[in-house]
Amino acid sequence: MTRCALFVILLTLFSCFSSVAKEVYVCGMAQGFHPYQFSENGEPKGLDYQLFQKMAAKMNVPVQIWLGDWDDVVAKLRFGQLDCAIGMEWNQTRDKYFDFTTPYYMRRSAIFVLKHDSKINDLHDLDKQLVVGDRHSYFERYLKEQQIEVRNKHTHSKEQSFMLLQQKQYKAMIAPLQVGYYLADKYHVELKVLSLSPAGTPVSMVVQKGNKALLYKMEKALQELIVENEISPIFQRQ
Repeated sequence: MTRCALFVILLTLFSCFSSVAKEVYVCGMAQGFHPYQFSENGEPKGLDYQLFQKMAAKMNVPVQIWLGDWDDVVAKLRFGQLDCAIGMEWNQTRDKYFDFTTPYYMRRSAIFVLKHDSKINDLHDLDKQLVVGDRHSYFERYLKEQQIEVRNKHTHSKEQSFMLLQQKQYKAMIAPLQVGYYLADKYHVELKVLSLSPAGTPVSMVVQKGNKALLYKMEKALQELIVENEISPIFQRQ
């Protein structure tokens, strides 16, 4: 056997062993984003996680979940400390750093105020007021376009934002529609929707920019679930 032939055989074996060894992925998700992704007693829960479990079964590879603050999930994925993230909304800034699967859900954003706050009846009433809520949301951009000046505080969780609104430290909260409804029901607080985004924001599973191999696995699994109508039942009540 020539040295060249031996080298080809060894290289082939090495490639096979490496591909098997790498088939363990660590994916990040948020802990405090009910009802989409959260944790209970250290275990991942939520609608986005339910879908990801179905995808992981289709991918047939071991997957570990890393639970943390959402900003930490995004940072760790960007710098290669995670392989993927569960349930990320698309925007132009994130598109520079991540590759997105086909969207599986359209998430609508809303501005909530306390139901009995008679001083806040439309968006212009928020001018010069304190608002708590999402970063890079539709409403953060829209308010600027309408020259409505607000001071927007970003918190570590939607629940923290909700508590600040409930305590009347802030006049309004920007959050996904169903998140606001979930928290209002949980804490028995009456809210009203001051404004609702005209269209939803696409939500996808994501990988670090350039990780085409993992993106392909996730996309293939997602498309199989779409064909089998396994996705709609998870989100239809939302």
